Amino acid sequence: MKFTCDQQTMYDVVSYISKYTTKVTSRMVEQMLYLSIDDNLVTLRSTSGIVYCSITFPVLAESAGEAALDGNLFSNILSTMSSGDVVISGSKRLTIKQGSKVRRVSTGIVEDFPLPPKVGSEVDINVNTDVFVRALSQVEFARSATMINPILRGFYLDFEALGMVVATDSQRMAYHTLASGIGEFSFPSEGMEALDRGLKLCSGEVTRLQTTPPGWIRLSATNGIIDVDIYIATVAGEYPIQILPLLNKLTNTPGYTKIHINKEDLIPSIKMAVVLSEVTGKASGAQALKISTTTEGSIVLEMSTSDGDMCDTLDCNVVGEPTMVQLFPPHVLQILQTAPEKDIEMRIWGHSHPVLFTCGENWSVIQAPVGGKEAAAGWQQRREEEYKDIYAKEEGEEPSYDEEYEEDFGGDF
Repeated sequence: MKFTCDQQTMYDVVSYISKYTTKVTSRMVEQMLYLSIDDNLVTLRSTSGIVYCSITFPVLAESAGEAALDGNLFSNILSTMSSGDVVISGSKRLTIKQGSKVRRVSTGIVEDFPLPPKVGSEVDINVNTDVFVRALSQVEFARSATMINPILRGFYLDFEALGMVVATDSQRMAYHTLASGIGEFSFPSEGMEALDRGLKLCSGEVTRLQTTPPGWIRLSATNGIIDVDIYIATVAGEYPIQILPLLNKLTNTPGYTKIHINKEDLIPSIKMAVVLSEVTGKASGAQALKISTTTEGSIVLEMSTSDGDMCDTLDCNVVGEPTMVQLFPPHVLQILQTAPEKDIEMRIWGHSHPVLFTCGENWSVIQAPVGGKEAAAGWQQRREEEYKDIYAKEEGEEPSYDEEYEEDFGGDF
């Protein structure tokens, strides 16, 4: 083979695609980078077992051919070249030449290099790239950080029913409305990272998603010059989509207390609560932040730990009965920092029910409560004494939302 290409373009592509080679295989060819020239197009491929990348872009070719080579070594060689054209030629050993600079790298056998995964059209959707990337980034914090249930480390895309991207670690669920289309599937976290890096090479306006579950998801993008295809192995397991009915129940259930507040006013208090958390990342009663509302148009944030206490009162717009819920401070801080706008709405149904955070039209988070029942019961008793008229029940009253929730969802995700 022999072709001429731009040094910077080739370096950027090789640096990107070399990340997705693997050392966890006995097949030497899968540890290398595949390169081929055909009809004035260069194609580079690599696979990590989870991510398979294929990138194509035009070059000035004199002869066709293919080779397998060490991607990291190839990238390092290109980094020593100056901006401008480089000439690459050879078969058993590739020669990279630019003026008086000559570099050579050994190549391997390419016959056994795996072909791109087969992807059908069971799901075939075009989505706006900016919307898709933003949706992934704004729910990413709610993914699970452990391997106990690998499926929860990814995302769930539901185009057919709700048109949204969902992430959950079973303690909270974040979702972002995306687009209409057909199909639903889980989307591994590796796909988000690969797409984000790929778009730096090829910032196309539209991303095409294809899949034949269970198998591979293909993401395709092009800017008219570079074509990037990223194949992501779908996560094994069944995403817990039974949590989605909770969304409909929460949004359509009356009897909540609604709080409107600027997140910039709330974040300093939440950061203080995070400081008081004894062990970051582990929700427990000792680390619970108590958020309660009053009839005076304010909320009270209280926390008591072995390291110290806090009690902040913040003015805001409160509509509804006095209520209280206990939440894990680091989770609340993540929600506020990820929210795309400053104005936050919180809906609280009571101390034992999830809190619904919304911001704008497309982004929401459902956060499960934490904390001991004794603290909640003590607060409830004090409030019932203070607001007797509000909590008085009439004979023959309909079952409370508490009772319906416990029956339908068991009080937990």
